[in-house]
Amino acid sequence: MAKPVEKLELQPKGGGFLETLRSMGPGLVVAFAWLGTGDLVDSSVSGANYGYDLMWVLCLALFCRYFFVNALAKYQLCNRHGDETIFHGFYRVWKGFPIVLGVSAYIMGFVYVSYMIRGAGVALHHLFGQAGNSFLWSLVGVGLAIYVTTRKRQLKALEFIARTACIVIILSFIYAIWNTGINAEAFIEGLSFGIPANNDAFGALLIAVSIIGAVGGSAANLLYPYLMNDKGWKGPRQRKLQIMDLLTGIVAIIVINLAIWIVAAETMYGQGQVIHNEVDLAAMMAQAVGPIGPVLLWITVFLVCFTSYPTFSVGFTKLLMHGVHLSTKRGEKYEKPEQDPRFKWFSIGGLLLVPLIFSMPFAPNLVTLTIVGNSLAVITAPIIILGIIFMTSRNSMMLPDYVNKWWENLILGIVGCIGLWATYSLLIVLIDKLG
Repeated sequence: MAKPVEKLELQPKGGGFLETLRSMGPGLVVAFAWLGTGDLVDSSVSGANYGYDLMWVLCLALFCRYFFVNALAKYQLCNRHGDETIFHGFYRVWKGFPIVLGVSAYIMGFVYVSYMIRGAGVALHHLFGQAGNSFLWSLVGVGLAIYVTTRKRQLKALEFIARTACIVIILSFIYAIWNTGINAEAFIEGLSFGIPANNDAFGALLIAVSIIGAVGGSAANLLYPYLMNDKGWKGPRQRKLQIMDLLTGIVAIIVINLAIWIVAAETMYGQGQVIHNEVDLAAMMAQAVGPIGPVLLWITVFLVCFTSYPTFSVGFTKLLMHGVHLSTKRGEKYEKPEQDPRFKWFSIGGLLLVPLIFSMPFAPNLVTLTIVGNSLAVITAPIIILGIIFMTSRNSMMLPDYVNKWWENLILGIVGCIGLWATYSLLIVLIDKLG
């Protein structure tokens, strides 16, 4: 099931800083898979409805995400047993853990992919002069995703798309901020704790929970260790490179999220307007930069979606199949999840074709689907966090120099409490709305 640690370690490549930059990639790929429309819509809705308030939630969520994902990566690189994936570690905690996590992650992946495919279709529909309808353009987006995910150099293609998207999106919103300006005093106040009074269709508490679900901890975080594995990062010697790689992805998320939030706060909130659907997002950019604004918005929406659902379709299927393989005898037949003949059925069929249902005319609008989907995602976080705390804090599972320090356990414990708080808050809000 696993190889000795010594055989897994790779010598770091030479070449200095530039070679290190070229070696990085999984962090940016997973960062843009995390980004999706979740961050775009959540940050826009919060900025438009509450101005600079609630920015502290975003910072808190990013803090949670970094330490949680870093712990996952540390186990995979620095465990005592030479386990090649994070699921091997969960298997040691409980043999049923991999299949439970795999199935749960796959279901959540279906939710993610459903609204991202719809988002890509809506974006292409507007970019091409509203020719046809968004469902037909969703079909085009799925076709492109199938092409990318069936290439031999799949990870290289995803890295290229993520880097391109990063440059285009950051430049677009920097240009928007240049036009709108920024209220420095309000920005600083927005980093202080507090939840404003509910004054529109999306309650402040639900928005706060949604942001934590989209950014702070979800089943999507499990994808990073698998991207590391695809990159060939195995063993403790890759730890420093992995930390830099993950920080690169987190910094990219910080810059993009705050830029989107600021533009929404300066344009929509200042006019007493709110965001209810994707058309309002285009109106926001039109106010910020003029006629070119909607075009930049739809390009951004397409890029954040297309950097997400191709990665998710493959990544969440890997989680599902690997969970099944570890927990059943089916794993004896195949060394890797993608070698299973059912892999493409679950990846292409289950996470690319079936989700097209949510791109049909009767499906919920993009904003509603995104908010609800990300809120539900937070339910899985506490379960996974408890497992990783157990794994990384035990001498019997980690190499001596990499066992969690007391402060690392404290931080991960706080992350778990945030996940529990978010889950409780979500249930209260949803029960109240249903009542």
